[in-house]
Amino acid sequence: MTNRAIILALVGVLLGLGAWGFTRNYGFGPERVWVGFSGEARVNPFHAARLLLERLEFKVEQKADFSKLGALPPGAILVLAADRSELDPTSARSLLSWVERDGGQLIIGAERELPHDALLDRINVQATWTAERETKAPSAQAVIDRLPLADGTQLRVDLLPSPVLHDLDEDADAWRFESRGGLRILQFGWGEGQITVFSTLRPFTNAEIGRLDHAELLAQMTQHEDGPGEVFIIRYLESPSFPGWLAEHAPAALVATALFLLVWLWRVVPRFGPLEPSPVPDRKSLLEHIRAVGRFYSDQRELGQLLQLLRADCVELFNRAAPHAQGLDDAARLREAGRMTGVRPRALAHALTARADTPNEFSIAVRTLASFRRRLTHRHAQKDRL
Repeated sequence: MTNRAIILALVGVLLGLGAWGFTRNYGFGPERVWVGFSGEARVNPFHAARLLLERLEFKVEQKADFSKLGALPPGAILVLAADRSELDPTSARSLLSWVERDGGQLIIGAERELPHDALLDRINVQATWTAERETKAPSAQAVIDRLPLADGTQLRVDLLPSPVLHDLDEDADAWRFESRGGLRILQFGWGEGQITVFSTLRPFTNAEIGRLDHAELLAQMTQHEDGPGEVFIIRYLESPSFPGWLAEHAPAALVATALFLLVWLWRVVPRFGPLEPSPVPDRKSLLEHIRAVGRFYSDQRELGQLLQLLRADCVELFNRAAPHAQGLDDAARLREAGRMTGVRPRALAHALTARADTPNEFSIAVRTLASFRRRLTHRHAQKDRL
């Protein structure tokens, strides 16, 4: 055999061994890969529960407007899977009135504790979290519980992690289910109807309803002695409008605002008829102007400026009353002024020339000048009459 033949034989043997090994370890076939939910199930976590109830011949409808609760038929089932933080006290009272009056069945998922829970507070039920909120068993078998029913059957359920329920009324006729040392399901009568509180509605979601006996639990919780009826699933609540919120929480503010607007409109809206003339403002007297000037200088602490005005007025009046004294020196003018008015020349000189930095000095100077001016005016008036 030639070398070429030997090489070809070896290559053929290697290819055969590779094909044999590939067929023993590999193969072609279908493989299931999780790609998530599609369609309505992607946005509706209770879509599978809705399909299950429809197969059980229930008429299922989803609602979000609690203002139309009065249209709910008697004996219907309402599953509240929405965030209760948006539930106001008025809607909570309407919902419980429907249960009590029309024999409705209300199923509530607590899910989480709220600082102000309008619904659970009215039925005296409280939901609180414990340390198990942060830890969950690694295997599914570790959290499986046996839920006993009235007929003696037991359902395998998984309600953890979830808050612990507290029945503040401690109703002896209520049906309870406890798991891991905490109350997880509470069912009791409310008037003509019935209320069931779950610590969580997660077993009825698309991802969990097919596990264990969660589907059977939903069927048992919704069964009715009169047969399948109507089921309303509330997944979310419509937030009230701002005017509606004000009408609910601040009616006094709305009334006050409306009154203010009415008064404002009455004030600014034009009125019909002739316009009345504006009254002529009263003219102030000269004395009032002088008093105003005095108050201004006093407030500005300019007593010297005010005193200068009074001194200039007194000197001008003296010059008119005694023109013969204009050629005299200051001392002679002071003696003449004292002779004419009876004011001592020394006091008059002090009032006309001294500084008046203090209120006391200002008062003395003003009193002296006022007396000098009054007497000088009286003498000048007598001279004019003669």
